[in-house]
Amino acid sequence: MDTRSKLIVLPLQPNTDQEYNGIGLGIHFLLGNMIAVHSGLAEFWFGWRANKIFKSVSELHEFCRNKNHFNTVGFHAKEQKIRYWLYGKYKHIKDILLVSLTLYDDDFEKKYDIDLYLEPSDFFVGFGQALFNWLGQCGLPLDHQQISKALWKEDISIKGLECLGWAVETTYRNYIDPLLFKDGLFDLEWFEKAVIESPMSFLTNDLKGWAFYKNKDYKKAKDSFKKALALNPAGIGALSGMMWCHFFEKNKEKAMAFAIAKADVTHEPHDAAVKFIEKKFQN
Repeated sequence: MDTRSKLIVLPLQPNTDQEYNGIGLGIHFLLGNMIAVHSGLAEFWFGWRANKIFKSVSELHEFCRNKNHFNTVGFHAKEQKIRYWLYGKYKHIKDILLVSLTLYDDDFEKKYDIDLYLEPSDFFVGFGQALFNWLGQCGLPLDHQQISKALWKEDISIKGLECLGWAVETTYRNYIDPLLFKDGLFDLEWFEKAVIESPMSFLTNDLKGWAFYKNKDYKKAKDSFKKALALNPAGIGALSGMMWCHFFEKNKEKAMAFAIAKADVTHEPHDAAVKFIEKKFQN
């Protein structure tokens, strides 16, 4: 049993003087993928809890557009047994983004705040270094080897980040209420736009892979995940996506290989990964 604490990243809200444009969800997805490699935390994606945190699509929409506030974070933390909650706001200023983050630690009922600049020109490396330095000060240090895995060169423009955010919103809308979609399938419009805008982005290719995966098009999903992994070999989301594609294609050997590769990124024991896959194929 994994006894490590969990951290969840909420969608970032626009500042009061910032028009909603999808960028907050793009930054949210970037943060989630950076923090996913943290060996001191149990992997925990927002999508796994989207329909428990937000009871309806309208609640999610209002939150993302800064029309309501998450005042019950402590209640949700205790209810869902998630210790750390990362949330905040963003503002688009010319060619950079100002990001104000808050980390809430429910064990100590304490909040930590920081303002960071996010710049596409350095592939967000400076942002990531400042982020992990701050997390270390908050009691969540990450060693240098892990930080290097978390700071891949993410080649995405601000426009690409915006398109990515709209695709992320589409994803969460489907998770919360699949009946809004014809046959429960994803409309790929924003996923395609994000990749066209930023074709060398790990994030856009990874998310497009998950859209194909949700539509049960495993061949196209694997093609997207392969592109993502060529850009970021330590990308937990794409490694997990490849593992699940091979599982549903009933290829145990390859599913096992990607489960082990995923475990290597977060310094988890191979036997746990092997046991997980063995159990899945027995069911």
